[in-house]
Amino acid sequence: MNDTEPHDESEPEKPLPTIVAALGAKLNLADFQNAVPVLRELSIVNDTTDGLTELDLSIASTPAFLKLKHWHIDSVDVGQRCHIRGEVRLNTCRQSLVGISIPDAWH
Repeated sequence: MNDTEPHDESEPEKPLPTIVAALGAKLNLADFQNAVPVLRELSIVNDTTDGLTELDLSIASTPAFLKLKHWHIDSVDVGQRCHIRGEVRLNTCRQSLVGISIPDAWH
């Protein structure tokens, strides 16, 4: 079925994998300067009826204040959660932070 075909309500929807991310509520210059992580946890939950293999996950930001980050996941079995550990840290793009100034009200 493509996006132009009507959805058949009699077809049960297949469950989809879920991406779970724990993010900081805000990101500011002080967080960047103190290396406070934006992304604290990342995992993929496989609630489908099939095992997942050869997954590629990418994170980007708009505007591009974060450097593009990629992860490759070999497999996630049915009903399992894959925690992405160790490499969750996202790097900021220093060029996009150039020109940021502290508002006069803060002085």
